[in-house]
Amino acid sequence: QQAGITVAAALGGDWAHARSMLESLRQRGGNRDARLLADLSLTQLRTGDADAALETAERAAALQPGSGVAAQAWALALVELDRDPGQAAALLAKARRIGGDNPLLAAARKTLGKPG
Repeated sequence: QQAGITVAAALGGDWAHARSMLESLRQRGGNRDARLLADLSLTQLRTGDADAALETAERAAALQPGSGVAAQAWALALVELDRDPGQAAALLAKARRIGGDNPLLAAARKTLGKPG
């Protein structure tokens, strides 16, 4: 139920509230949940904390290397920080290959100057 509340907060545009809830879940044992960490990374990006988002996304990817969601979170953080465009492009491609395309991936590819 907590995750549903977090999603509702994010869908309502209350990224700070969603981040707070996910941080709380992380502190209560969610630090080994790659999906929770990937979602937290996105909320960190949306609240202007790209450095924290990168660290969180890297943790998610380390926990679950085959996760498209973790790859997406890591790529989005790299793009936001304008770091390692080659790795960002590879992660975007991996996320797209695993989970299909979505507007976040498309926007990140555009920022990198990579075609659709």
